Amino acid sequence: MSVSKSLIILVLASFYSLSSFACSCVEWTDARQMMKEADTVVLAVPSEDSQYFGEGEFAPMVKTGMKVVKKYKGKYSKFFYLISDKGDGANCGLMFNKYDGLYLIFGYKHSNEYYASSMCDTGLVLPGEEDDVSRLINELEKL
Repeated sequence: MSVSKSLIILVLASFYSLSSFACSCVEWTDARQMMKEADTVVLAVPSEDSQYFGEGEFAPMVKTGMKVVKKYKGKYSKFFYLISDKGDGANCGLMFNKYDGLYLIFGYKHSNEYYASSMCDTGLVLPGEEDDVSRLINELEKL
């Protein structure tokens, strides 16, 4: 198996490992498509706990302040708000605790203030995997 295929499998496996059985990420089977469709791709750390917010189109949703560690795609500052459905195990929503880990996030512009993502587009990066993620993104950009 080639290095790029191994890296793609590694990242996709990390997304699926965050999923519960009720959340299905079957729409994402191709990391190249994820890279192409995303408005932003970053390594980021939650800088605050997820907070419930909004009404109407935003309910029941959460927003989390994210500190960008490394950017691969998109225009933003070193901080942005990520919104998601409320993560409750029955959906593909996300809930973060302040500084609970480093995440690879494929985000989608929701408004001028927010990027949206889900469990299917966000993966926990384990210590020592940052270089593997950077190699994966470089491989995806070549495709």
